[in-house]
Amino acid sequence: MVSGLYRVTRNPMYLGLITVLTGWALLLGSCGPWLLVIAFERFMVAFQIKAEEAALTARFGNDYVEYTHQVNRWIGRVSR
Repeated sequence: MVSGLYRVTRNPMYLGLITVLTGWALLLGSCGPWLLVIAFERFMVAFQIKAEEAALTARFGNDYVEYTHQVNRWIGRVSR
């Protein structure tokens, strides 16, 4: 059973960074900063998270794969 923050998100640090960027975009009140939020999310998935997930799958095998079926990458449990 997964406990703590990792039962809600697989990437709490990156989610925190996106939350900060989202707050910054809201504070500035213009469209430009939202492009940075979107670009950051896409960049992190493509160049960081996918590599981390491959390494975790190689290390923990089916246990990690099952975990990915239970918890979303960003936030929330997967409904079946």
